[in-house]
Amino acid sequence: MTIHIATDHRGFELKESLKPFISALGHTIVDHGSDSYNQDDDYPDTAVKASKAVATDPESRGIVLCGSGVGVSVVANKVLGVRCVLGFSNMQVVHARESDNCTMLALPADFVDRNTAEQLVTYFLETPFKGETEDVRRIEKVANIEREK
Repeated sequence: MTIHIATDHRGFELKESLKPFISALGHTIVDHGSDSYNQDDDYPDTAVKASKAVATDPESRGIVLCGSGVGVSVVANKVLGVRCVLGFSNMQVVHARESDNCTMLALPADFVDRNTAEQLVTYFLETPFKGETEDVRRIEKVANIEREK
């Protein structure tokens, strides 16, 4: 699977440590930046690139990082068709995949260590969407709200 990844300076070190981990799981990584540590970069610039890439490739997933995870999550969820979970716990991420078919994971680089981030990423990438009738119905209702904009 193709994984679109992006960060600002606060998540740069964690992003770089996750790339070989994700590759070792057998996925192809497309890095949307930042390409180097730059304290003056802005999370919307990179997060929107990864989010748009995920929106146009339904077989892909995305991982975005910033200090709190909130900013990149907000950006991702502004892109039509993207459902991004701000991941803090394994079971939360599993639920986000199984029930909400989240296509992107936001990681709070200031609040998770590398081991925790690797666990969250693993659950995010390996958990399938169950496709239960009520979940599909709810996702369609959200899509209808998006189209009303």
